[in-house]
Amino acid sequence: MKKNYRFVQCAAASAAAALLVLTACGAPALPAQGQEGSVQAIEVHTTSAARGTIDRQTEFVGRVEASESIKVYATSQAKVLETYATPGQYVEKGQLLFELDTENLETMAETARLQYEAAVSGSNTTIIQTKSAWDSAGDMYATLKDSRDAIEDARDSAKAGLEKAKKALEDAKALQDSPDLPEDQKPTADDIANLEKAVAGAEEGYNQAQNAYIQNYDKLDEQVTSARKNLVNARDTYKNTKGDEEEGITGTIQSQIDLAKISYDNALKALNEAKVYAPVSGVVSAKNVAVSDMVSPGAPAYVIDQEGATPMISFNLSEDGANALTVGSPVTVVYGGQEFSAQITELSNAANPQTGLYAAKAQTDEPLGTSRSGGVVKVKASTAKAEDAMLLSLELLEYDGNQPFVYVFREGKAVRVDVVTGISSADDVVILSGLDENDQIITTWHPDLKDGADVTLAQ
Repeated sequence: MKKNYRFVQCAAASAAAALLVLTACGAPALPAQGQEGSVQAIEVHTTSAARGTIDRQTEFVGRVEASESIKVYATSQAKVLETYATPGQYVEKGQLLFELDTENLETMAETARLQYEAAVSGSNTTIIQTKSAWDSAGDMYATLKDSRDAIEDARDSAKAGLEKAKKALEDAKALQDSPDLPEDQKPTADDIANLEKAVAGAEEGYNQAQNAYIQNYDKLDEQVTSARKNLVNARDTYKNTKGDEEEGITGTIQSQIDLAKISYDNALKALNEAKVYAPVSGVVSAKNVAVSDMVSPGAPAYVIDQEGATPMISFNLSEDGANALTVGSPVTVVYGGQEFSAQITELSNAANPQTGLYAAKAQTDEPLGTSRSGGVVKVKASTAKAEDAMLLSLELLEYDGNQPFVYVFREGKAVRVDVVTGISSADDVVILSGLDENDQIITTWHPDLKDGADVTLAQ
C-alpha cells in the first residue's frame, strides 16, 4: 500500500504548530535537546527506489467520422514513377497503389549518410581539440602562477639572506667586543670587513628582488587571474562539447550526431516508403496522381472508400505526440464508457498553421455501436514509456530552485542527494541518476531535517 507522504508532512507540521501554541499559553515545552545538551537525532522512516515501468498515456479529444473514405498520402516529395490502381477498382489492404522515383530519394539518403558519418568521425577530432585547448589553458595558468610565485619567493629568499648576513655581522662585532674572549679567537678587522661586504651584497640583492617584485607582481597576478578564467572556460567548453553522463549533460557533439542520425533515418524512411500501399480494403474513389507527377505529403494521392468498415476517429496531436506516434501505432478509443482498440491510419506531416496541431485519424478494430458521425470520444495513446526503470514517488522529491533532491539515510546522517529525473506518471517519476536501489530514502518530514542532520531509523 502506498504511503501518503504529504499527509505525514502535514501531520508533523500540525504537531509542531500545536507545540508552539502550548508553549505560548504557558504549558511546558518539550525539550529540544537530549541528555547533556546534545541535539536529539530526528526519528525517520525510509524507503527505497524500485524498478518498474512508466507508460505515460496522453488523452486527446476525438470525433467520430464516417469511415467510408480514407485518404492516402505520399510520405515525401518526389516524382511518381508508376501507379497501380484506378478509380472504381477494389483493392485489398496492403496492395500496392503507386511508386515514387527513388533517384532523388537515394541521393538524399546517401547525402544524409555521409553527413552522419562525417559527424561521427569529426566528433573525436573536435573533442581532442577542445581537450587540447583545456590542457593548454591549464599549462598557461600553471606557468604564469609559477612566474608570479617565483618573484615573490625570490624577494623572500633575498630578504632572508640579508637578515642572515646582518646577523652574522652583528655576532662577529659582539665577539670582537667581548672582554672574555682571547684576542687570537676574536674576528679580525678583515673578517668584519668581509662580513660588511656580504651585508652590502645581500642588501643590493634584496633591493633588486624587491624592485622586481614591485614592478612585476601585480601584472603577473592579473595574468594569473585571467588565465584561471580561461582555464575554467576551456574546461566548460570541453565538458559541454563531450558531454558528462554523470551530470546529465548531453554534449554538443552528441547532439550534432543525433540530429545527423535523425536526418539519415528520415531519408531512409522516405526511401523505404517509396512504394505506397493501401492502408485498408475498399474501392478507389479518387486518384489524384499520374506518372511523372510531383507528389507531396500535404495532398492526398488516392482516396479509398471502405466497405462495411468500422468508424474513423479524427483528433489533433501536439508536436510531441506527433513525434511519438506514427501510422500503425495502437491507441485506445473511449466511447460510451467502453474502451475500443484502434490504430492510427493517417498522421499529417505538417501542422495546422492556425492551431499548430497535427491532424490524425484512427480506426477502431470493431464498431462503436453507432452510425452517427460527429460524436465526441476520448483517444488515449502511449506518448512516452520507460521500461525496467528506477522509479520513485513524486511526493518524495524536494526542490532547490529547479534542482530536485531527496534526503538519504547514511550512517546516522541525513544526506542531500541531487537527482536527475526522466518522465513521470501521476504518482511516480523515473530517476536517471543520483540514486541506486540500496539507498535508504527518508520519507519523514521534519522542520529540522537538512543535509548533515542527525537522524535515527524509527523502530
